[in-house]
Amino acid sequence: LEDGGNQSGSGQLQDEGQRRALSTLAGLGMVSNESAFAATAGEQITRAEAAELLYAMSGETDAGYADAAASYSDVSGNAAAIGYVTAKKLMLPYSDGTFHPKDRLVYNDAVRAVVELMGYRPYVLTSGGGSAAYRRIGNQFDLIRGLQTQEDGETISKIDFAVCLYHLLSSDVLEPYQFGTETAYRTGGTLLESYFDITQGRGIVEATVYGSVND
Repeated sequence: LEDGGNQSGSGQLQDEGQRRALSTLAGLGMVSNESAFAATAGEQITRAEAAELLYAMSGETDAGYADAAASYSDVSGNAAAIGYVTAKKLMLPYSDGTFHPKDRLVYNDAVRAVVELMGYRPYVLTSGGGSAAYRRIGNQFDLIRGLQTQEDGETISKIDFAVCLYHLLSSDVLEPYQFGTETAYRTGGTLLESYFDITQGRGIVEATVYGSVND
């Protein structure tokens, strides 16, 4: 910690890139308590915590997602977020009807989550599906930058996941469009543009002490 531990918010983090990422996500309302997040940034992120961040990144507000999580016997809090990530297949429940919200998020599940969030499932399917395909597409389109761990089954720190999500703000979302009678796919706007109607270089400047998500 800097200055004898007297810093608050992202100032508790020593790495400039991590401070920028957390400050930006907090400024956009995607992290509700910046100081609390920074204080535990080095801890391994749980599946429930990851679901909360992914739900915030999606821009979704459908109250029905909480009902979608009602079938999971081990879910009480975070219901809307968990309902969202399972309904959209960003994260998968277990076959016994549980979600394991307190379990640590592992690398292969983190890769799947961000690739799905950005709409790239069609490319994953044409690449054969499975963890290897998610990883291939994630690397090809620079969607998993910031994840320091690169081995399936290894856990992810809270700040590494936050940094990865921060980079997604300026990444392109894959969107469907009609080509004759067929559905095709192409990259559209960035996540900020597609999910929040925020144009890069504008709006976000006031949300953070840093000038741009591109810096």
